[in-house]
Amino acid sequence: MYINTLPIRIRNGHKFPVPLENESYYHRHQPVDFSIKLKNPSMVQSATGMIFLTDKRIIFIAYEPSPDGFENFYVMLADVVSSVKQKKNFFDFNNFFNQNTLSLDITLRDKKTFNMSITYDDEDIEQKGIFEDYYGMLLSWTTKTKPEKIVGGRPLSITTLNTFISGDRPDSAYFSTWSTNPFRDGDKPPAYS
Repeated sequence: MYINTLPIRIRNGHKFPVPLENESYYHRHQPVDFSIKLKNPSMVQSATGMIFLTDKRIIFIAYEPSPDGFENFYVMLADVVSSVKQKKNFFDFNNFFNQNTLSLDITLRDKKTFNMSITYDDEDIEQKGIFEDYYGMLLSWTTKTKPEKIVGGRPLSITTLNTFISGDRPDSAYFSTWSTNPFRDGDKPPAYS
């Protein structure tokens, strides 16, 4: 997990992460309200900006630095050993009716734990579902673990993960040969459409 250390570049007036070698982009969306809460040491960072999901990282870039200087965040998917979606509590009415927020408790290989929350605008609620499906698929693929073996609970989308793991063949709906590089000649992969 890295805070304010992301190499970025400016393109058409927008900030983008510098891609890693052979990194494929699956989802990006703006605007989102993003926050991370570290448990030890105690720290909370939040801002509004753009979220990216690649086959290697979750990335957030703020439009403007927050008052306490928070500008960007990323975590390597290969470092995640547990990712549990927080359940909605029927008695917590604010949380129960806030269907456009995805909140995850994440544990890393180095034993650090944090909560990550991503809030999409009400009209972009389907983008939250797309992020969840891609995140579950990529996390399972990155950790090379069967869905039922993911530490800390069930993955986000059992159907997607089972199909992806059992169907990683050229005839599978999840097999892909297209490049997902968003910086290539303006072509956008299906997730960007």
